[in-house]
Amino acid sequence: MALVLHAGQRSRNAYKSLIAAEYCGVKVELAKLNGDNTLFGSSVYEYAQIEQWIDFAGVEIDKCMIKFIDPKKGLGPSHRYLCILNTHLTTNTYLVGRSITLADIIITCHLHLGFTRIMAKSFTAQFPHVEWYFWTLVDLPNFKKIMGEVKQAESKQGNKMKQVSQMIQTRYGMVKEKQMIQLQKKRRVDQMIEEQEERVNQMSLNDDDDDMA
Repeated sequence: MALVLHAGQRSRNAYKSLIAAEYCGVKVELAKLNGDNTLFGSSVYEYAQIEQWIDFAGVEIDKCMIKFIDPKKGLGPSHRYLCILNTHLTTNTYLVGRSITLADIIITCHLHLGFTRIMAKSFTAQFPHVEWYFWTLVDLPNFKKIMGEVKQAESKQGNKMKQVSQMIQTRYGMVKEKQMIQLQKKRRVDQMIEEQEERVNQMSLNDDDDDMA
């Protein structure tokens, strides 16, 4: 029995899975787009939007999670992805169209780590539309069948996240201060070079005046 992959015919994300499946000897078939299955949109335009959200999950959400888990991976955490999602979900129930698509499934799965291991209620309350979106989806039967009961990270974990964030911001401030010192040194050196060049030019002018005399 072949596995079914829900993706577009020319999706680069589908290519990754299909090529890997060929090497592993696993049979995978692409689900066909039809009126009853709109997981990857009901039009080419919606399909393009879904692809954008899939890339957003990997580029924005994962990057932020890595910075929280391992501060050495970056200078500081970014909540930009939550702001973007919160703004979009202010006027949209789903990410694309009027029903669940692959974009919703993938974004929710990427948010799962943050909600369950890192981001406490006191933090996510700043993004009410993201909260509503996440808890609504994970409570759906198909999500719950795979994920089970989802519980949010406790405040203790949230405090740890805050401490990590403060530590990173302090380290970031030290880096910026060091950069400013180096910049000031460079400016002083440049100024000394300019002054030296002016003195040399002035001496050359004086020598020319002596020769003319």
